[in-house]
Amino acid sequence: MNEKGYTLVVVLLACMMLSLLGVTILGAAVNNVKRTEIRELDIETTADGKVLMSEILAKLQLNLDPNEPTSIAAKNISDNMLKISDTPPSTYNSVLYNNIIRETECFFNTKLSYNCSAADRPIKITELTDTEYGEYLDTTSISTFKNSNYTRIYKISIAQSSTESNNPIITRDLSQNVIISPTPSFLQYAVGSNDLNINGSPDIVGNVYARNLTLYSKAKYKVASADKETREFYGPSIFGTLYTSNVNNNRTSYPSDEPFFEGIFVEKDTEGISGRPNIQPLPNNFVDVNFDETFAIKLGEANVPINPALACPNDDFYKALINTDGLVENNPSATGSPSDLDDILEAELKIRGTNTADDRYRNPKFTCSNNVYMIEESMLDTYQGYTDKIIDNTDIQDTTNTLLFTNIDKDSSGNLIFDNTKTYTLNENLILKNPANEKGWFVVDGDLIIEGSTGTPLEIKANILVNGNLVIKSPSGTSPSNPAIVAFDATVYVNGNSTIDNVNIVGADDKQLVLLSKDELNIVRINEFDDPLLEKSLVTKINTPPNLKAFFYTDNAATLYGVGSLFDIEGGLFARNKLTINAIRHIYNSKDISEAETAASTSNPDNEPNSRFYVEYDKKVITDQLAALPRVDRLQVIVDNLTIR
Repeated sequence: MNEKGYTLVVVLLACMMLSLLGVTILGAAVNNVKRTEIRELDIETTADGKVLMSEILAKLQLNLDPNEPTSIAAKNISDNMLKISDTPPSTYNSVLYNNIIRETECFFNTKLSYNCSAADRPIKITELTDTEYGEYLDTTSISTFKNSNYTRIYKISIAQSSTESNNPIITRDLSQNVIISPTPSFLQYAVGSNDLNINGSPDIVGNVYARNLTLYSKAKYKVASADKETREFYGPSIFGTLYTSNVNNNRTSYPSDEPFFEGIFVEKDTEGISGRPNIQPLPNNFVDVNFDETFAIKLGEANVPINPALACPNDDFYKALINTDGLVENNPSATGSPSDLDDILEAELKIRGTNTADDRYRNPKFTCSNNVYMIEESMLDTYQGYTDKIIDNTDIQDTTNTLLFTNIDKDSSGNLIFDNTKTYTLNENLILKNPANEKGWFVVDGDLIIEGSTGTPLEIKANILVNGNLVIKSPSGTSPSNPAIVAFDATVYVNGNSTIDNVNIVGADDKQLVLLSKDELNIVRINEFDDPLLEKSLVTKINTPPNLKAFFYTDNAATLYGVGSLFDIEGGLFARNKLTINAIRHIYNSKDISEAETAASTSNPDNEPNSRFYVEYDKKVITDQLAALPRVDRLQVIVDNLTIR
């Protein structure tokens, strides 16, 4: 009997333990389901918030479009403000906020059944505080900036919440700053062109604009003017959105005929970042720039009409200078009169005489009006003993005055002519920037050569207008393994071709170069055969100092070769007509371009090195160089990073 009772107890205990185990398993399963539901709800809440943010941005851009029939306020700003005055009228802030910003905010809050003025409304669009503005702008007075600029910065905030029965409320706070500014659209892209050709495999971090995009597996390059090709590489990696109307995929099956390469960065596994871009149609609100019109406007801002109106008829030095130059370079009969020769002699005595204390004549440039200081080409040779004062002198150094280089002659009839065939070589620091961080202009009526330094970087803190061609280069004989460096805080307009040759460009005062060229852009021999960054972290790459801290634009075309050269551009690259990028993933064993002929991707994408052509978009080009950038007659939305909490 005792034995049977013992067995019964054992059976009951076993049943109880199995029941407890079953309940535990069931509870764990229920908890897992609950956690899965909460996680899915979390993901959906975040995704819904991102979609809503995209819709708000699209609506805001629509409300800013003066060509949209319902955007009456935008048309008012365009026609009655931007097209009339460089500075905003007193009504600008109220029109922008009440009729565009506020309308956008109310539109979405109303859709979500909230009153536009409710304190708990989920969507708010607020202008940044002065302190927050200071994170974008290098200025001593935000109020002064606003009084002289149309640019405004707002924060879009979304309190996104979701709930399901028996689950907690999930809340996500999304915020995104937007810069509203009358700047051309090309400044919003890392890379862009109406006709974009990518041969090989570059890395691009940012959005890409391509009305027509053509992809080819092999990179092209030149050896002694002979055209050559590498072998096959993976496609381009674009970490952003590709805006295009047409993709021509001419890639081969090896190593992959996929148009885009997922990339080699570790974030693709841990954070889902991929080099395969989100592809969207071309925006219908792309705003172009008129280069010739912009160049003329900037000349006006610099107070430099390049014509004989700049003449100083009552200045002895000016008359002597013009007559001397005309006598040497042109028909002597036009400039050889006794009175002209007397002018030359009188000024010569003042310039070179040891018995005069007239420092005005020991400074080989002069001004007639409007704080424009002129260097006449003949001064560079005639007054060599004083040319050190051309740049390093108190009349322009640390000011916003204008420095003008030109060549003034007389024709056979004695009429003044301004000749832009001469060249100015700049190889010393140029600081046309005052303590309030406002910059003046260096206007070159001719060609400009900027020679960097292999020691302390040459510093240029000035805006520049070149009515000819531009070359930025190292001094002759500089080894490609140790290129010269130029530090820029500058916006440069070039009315001809632009060439960057065997030189590195860094930022002065944590700024950059914005280079806008009417004709072709050439960037050659950049850190030839140097190794690309070896660490495969996109975050590390983004935070590695570039060798070209600049945004490059050409109104024409550009063909660039990241084959022997190593391009690390932080800024952007846009060619209005045609842009061709040649790029490979290769580490050279020797400094010999012949290696490129057999360079190719492997069948294992994880073994690929970083690309020799890397472009990373820098939105700071807009706020850092705002005063000198081209201005269009409508407002644009420039989007900053999205924050999710």
